[in-house]
Amino acid sequence: MTLQVVGAVCILIALIGGDFEVGGVEIPRLSRARIIALVTAGVILVGLGLLADAGQVPDLPQGPAPVARTTPGGP
Repeated sequence: MTLQVVGAVCILIALIGGDFEVGGVEIPRLSRARIIALVTAGVILVGLGLLADAGQVPDLPQGPAPVARTTPGGP
């Protein structure tokens, strides 16, 4: 899921176009070439994240373990 988040952030920054500050990090105005590069990288990262998630099988929920029942004096 981390690749998808990084890719989404790249696409978001490209859509905004730069010229903003977040948490002390200043993003300057982006050129057209950098916007295209960010969108491309974002799409690739999101795609790789989806492919990585598609190969994983989620764990099934585990119920309580079955208890072996024995009868006293049984066979």
